[in-house]
Parts: sequence; structure tokens; C-alpha cells
Amino acid sequence: MKKQYMETYEQLVNIADQMHHYISVCERLIDQMLQDVYLDGGEANAELRLLIHEAAQMQACLLKNYQHLRLIKTILARHIDNNKMEV
Repeated sequence: MKKQYMETYEQLVNIADQMHHYISVCERLIDQMLQDVYLDGGEANAELRLLIHEAAQMQACLLKNYQHLRLIKTILARHIDNNKMEV
């Protein structure tokens, strides 16, 4: 059972790394779009405003799920550590 917990933990670590990458991608995309708006003198068409809004929503969702994933990872790590002490 301990091996299964360790494998699950490793999977969670990999997923967290991927999510962190996606969060960074969203951040760079939002920054680039906002920079484009600024360079255009603050005039953003409706499509660009919608893209910025949707990218920000996606990033917020990813951040929320990333935080939940980190919590699950922490709880599982403590469980694994506690089981090592009992063995």
C-alpha cells in the first residue's frame, strides 16, 4: 500500500508541475495582451477584451485547483511519513 501511495504522490507532483506551467503560460499571455492594449493607446477591441477576461478566468481556475492539489499533496505526504514511523 505504501508503494501505491508513493506512486500517487509522484503523479501529484507531476500534475502540479504541469499546472504551474499552465499558470505561467496564462500569465505571459495576459501580460502580452495587456501590453498590446497599452501600445495601442489603451484601445482594445471587444475580442481582445474577451480574450483577456477568459485568460484571467482560466488562470484563476488553474490557481484554485493548483492550491487544492498542493493541499492534497501535503496531506498525502504526511500520511506517508506517519506510516514510515509506524512500520
